[in-house]
Amino acid sequence: MKSTPFFLNAFALCLLILFAFGLAGCQSQQIDPFKQSVRQALDHYYQGENLERQRDFAGAAAEYQKSIEISPRPMAYYRLAMVSMALGDFQAGRANLEKALQLSPSFDEARKRIAMIDQRQSQDVVNPDSPWAPRPGSEAETQIIQPNPDAPAASPLITPQTIQPKPIQPQLSDEAQQTLKDARAATQAGNWQQAIAGYQTLLEQDADNANWNYNLGFALYQSGQVEQAIERYEKAADLDPRNAALWNDLGVAYERAGKSKIALDAYQKSIEIGSDGSAYYNLAVLMEKQGEYKQAIDLYEKYLAGNPDSEYAEKAKAQMDKLRRYVY
Repeated sequence: MKSTPFFLNAFALCLLILFAFGLAGCQSQQIDPFKQSVRQALDHYYQGENLERQRDFAGAAAEYQKSIEISPRPMAYYRLAMVSMALGDFQAGRANLEKALQLSPSFDEARKRIAMIDQRQSQDVVNPDSPWAPRPGSEAETQIIQPNPDAPAASPLITPQTIQPKPIQPQLSDEAQQTLKDARAATQAGNWQQAIAGYQTLLEQDADNANWNYNLGFALYQSGQVEQAIERYEKAADLDPRNAALWNDLGVAYERAGKSKIALDAYQKSIEIGSDGSAYYNLAVLMEKQGEYKQAIDLYEKYLAGNPDSEYAEKAKAQMDKLRRYVY
C-alpha cells in the first residue's frame, strides 16, 4: 500500500484546523436570544428613566412602550403610567397601572395609585402640583452606577413607609396638636403638599424633632422633591441614628438621586442596626443593578428568611430564579 505524501497530510491537517477555528468563531458570535431580548428591553427602560429625569415625559413614554413591546414587565407599565399622568393623561395612566397589576397582583403601589386616581376623579380635581409627576433626576451624574445591560429586570425598591409619629406631647398647644393631626391625615391620604406644610409648621416650633423631620422627608420624597427629602432624612438620622427604618428610607432616596455608593452605605447601616428586612431587599436590588448577582441572591435569601409572607416575597423569589440562570 502506498503511503500518502507528507505534504498532503500536512495540508489536510491545516484545512481541518482552519475549519475548526472558523466554526468556533461562528459559534462564538451566536447570541442567546433570551439575553438579547432582555438587553434590548432594559436598554429602552433605562433610556426611559434617563429621559424621565430630564422631564422629557413624551420621550420617556416612547422608550417605556418599546421596552414593554419586547418584554412586558410590571415596573415598565408602572413607569409608563407615571409619565402618562405627568402628561395629563390619567386614563392611560390608570390603564397601564391595571396592566402592571395583572402581571403582578401583589404590586401594592400600583393598586394605591389606581385608588388615588379614582378618588381624584370622583372629586373632579386636577392639581398641577400633585405628586404624580415622576421624580426629578440628580445633578450628581458622576456618582450614578450604570446598570448592567445583561441584567434581568430588577424588582422595584420597597417604597419607604411612613412611621408612626410620637404621641402628641402635652406641652403642644391646641393649634399645634391640630396641625400634627392634620399632617398625619394628609400623609395617610397622599396629600403631600398639605403634609409638607403641616410638618414645616411644626418644625418651626421644634426643629430638632427627629420624627417630624423624618415624616417631612417622606412627604417631600413622595412629592418628587428628592434632594430636599434627603436633607430632612439626614437631619433625622443625626437626631435618631439608631432608627433602622430611617436609614433604609434614606438609602431609597439616595438611590433615586443617583447616589448609589452612599445608598449602599445607608442600607448596610440599616441592616447593622436591625432592619425589618426592607434594607436586605433594597440592597439586593442595588447589587443586581451593579451585576453582583451572587451577592444579590444572598441578600434576597436573607430578606425571605425574615419576610416569607410579605408582599415582596414573590418578587424576591422570581428575581432569585432569574439570577441563578446567570450565575450557575
